[in-house]
Amino acid sequence: MVFNKIDRLEDHSWLKDLEENFDPAVAVSARTGENMGFLLEKITKLLSEGLIDIDVKISLFRMDLVNLLHRQAQIHFVQYLSELIHIKATVPIRIAANFKREDFS
Repeated sequence: MVFNKIDRLEDHSWLKDLEENFDPAVAVSARTGENMGFLLEKITKLLSEGLIDIDVKISLFRMDLVNLLHRQAQIHFVQYLSELIHIKATVPIRIAANFKREDFS
């Protein structure tokens, strides 16, 4: 939760309690930029939880897995080989379950 307009407060002493009671929460001022860096860090952390990097070589006969990665992952690298497709990606852990453990980087 994001609490905005903290620049209008005269007493900031209760903000810590508010942030603790609504975890994850950040009190910010969009006008002054106060705590915006912390907000960005918090968002980045929340979005990266539950993600894993994989480095996989997928058979051309498993285009279902290639399509799954293109739909659900952030693709970093693709190389088409004679019988395989080499893909490096960041995927949600629930998607990683479709691949062998030794394919994770």
